[in-house]
Amino acid sequence: AAAEASFRKVLAIDPQAAPAYANLGVIAMRRRQWDQALTLLQKAEKLDPKMAGIRLNIGLVKYRREDYAGAIPPLESVLDDQPDSTQARYLLGLCQLYTERYAEAASTLEPLWQASSGDIMYLYALGIAAHRAEKKELDERAMSRLIEIGSDTPEFHLILGKAYLNRGDYEQAIAQLQKAEAAS
Repeated sequence: AAAEASFRKVLAIDPQAAPAYANLGVIAMRRRQWDQALTLLQKAEKLDPKMAGIRLNIGLVKYRREDYAGAIPPLESVLDDQPDSTQARYLLGLCQLYTERYAEAASTLEPLWQASSGDIMYLYALGIAAHRAEKKELDERAMSRLIEIGSDTPEFHLILGKAYLNRGDYEQAIAQLQKAEAAS
């Protein structure tokens, strides 16, 4: 509340202060007030279109609102400016996956392998994208790593069951889902 009041004081003095709008947008995001956050962030973007952090937050708000197609352009623009942005790349890859742009999702997510190949959810998303894009080597690498790092938790078996289901391997999917049920 104190930060919000301070940013509003800044705007009373300078109504063109893009950082104040951006920070108010972040406050709204933390409160999960997605409509208000988007309005504030878009105002900040109009005032300072070159600030990649604003566009990243716009993409994040759209992702949280499940507007995956709408999140793609701002996230792509962040990657154009900051190719090493792990967060923008991961969110973009997920949005591409959720909008059935599988080849793009696989290409977007693959460069995160070194940093993220210990993350079960990353491997799951990459495996689905690679499988649907018919990138057999990448699909097999993601699935092998998923199996390698997975432990005997219900979550792992649920994810693995979903992965097998998405691949059309129903026998393996049923076996994994039964393991998830037994372990919970």
